[in-house]
Amino acid sequence: MKKLFVFIAVLLWTTVFSQSQEMEQLKLNLEKLAQLKLMLSQAKQGYQTLANGYNAVRDAAKGNFNLHKGYLDDLLQVSVKVRNTPGLKRLLDQPVMMTREFQGWFGQLSAMGLFKAQELSAMQARFSQITDVVHDQLDQLQGVLTPGALRMNDGERIAVINALVVQSDTQLVLLQKLINEQTLIAVQRAQDKQDRQAVIRLYGLH
Repeated sequence: MKKLFVFIAVLLWTTVFSQSQEMEQLKLNLEKLAQLKLMLSQAKQGYQTLANGYNAVRDAAKGNFNLHKGYLDDLLQVSVKVRNTPGLKRLLDQPVMMTREFQGWFGQLSAMGLFKAQELSAMQARFSQITDVVHDQLDQLQGVLTPGALRMNDGERIAVINALVVQSDTQLVLLQKLINEQTLIAVQRAQDKQDRQAVIRLYGLH
């Protein structure tokens, strides 16, 4: 039982967040997410407009268009500056890290025998919702980093990457919140179980 409480104490120490700070951060992240979606939508619309314009002016102004096409083609190439954007590596590594963290914690929590099967399934469902969002982020990131997918300059690509990093961090906060909530429940149930066992030993009940 001491080992159980040591484990729970460690989980609490590593996962407790300030609730007010979480809500404020989530609010900011949702605003940035809305800006990100708008930016991606505009980029896609811009790509289609440019593609249509390419065909429209090809015969009428071939000389000037060739100069313009060179600039547009440059936008399709992802530069080293974009690939070296701070936070990009964390964005790519975070899904694996989050999965490992949840699976390690979930395995130990399940082994305690403090939760019903339905409760454990609900935890897994919440984690799946988080990972679905993370995978969607990776799909968006692929479009930003793939030459030819979107016509964007370096600044626009970096802005999208930074917004995706913020959104990914939001999912990490949600994961930590899930772990924190269920760990607190485990603490209470473990204490209740210990109290019941103490009463049984005291009165010799079976």
